[in-house]
Amino acid sequence: MIHAALHWPKVEDETLWPLAVSHSAHLYNHTPNSESGISPIEMFSRTTSDAAVIRYAHVWSAPSYTLESRLNSAGGKIPKWKPRSRRGQFVGHSPVHAENTCLG
Repeated sequence: MIHAALHWPKVEDETLWPLAVSHSAHLYNHTPNSESGISPIEMFSRTTSDAAVIRYAHVWSAPSYTLESRLNSAGGKIPKWKPRSRRGQFVGHSPVHAENTCLG
């Protein structure tokens, strides 16, 4: 949150603290231990991971772009000169969707 406040003061919002803590816990649970090389989520689920979550991790509150919802549907079109995406900020991963689905 401090990083976001320094780099993007216009969009900094204190009500996002719960999402920041959730994102921090998500990263901690997927980060391998320096001694054993096993992450907490691997110990809990008794599986192995390729650490893709850490490799593709995003900076909290970084600018992100979301495709217009009309383009997501089959055959969706928008006028030629209208923006095809909207700008938002990365606030973590969705707890109810696939792991690669981000909130923003």
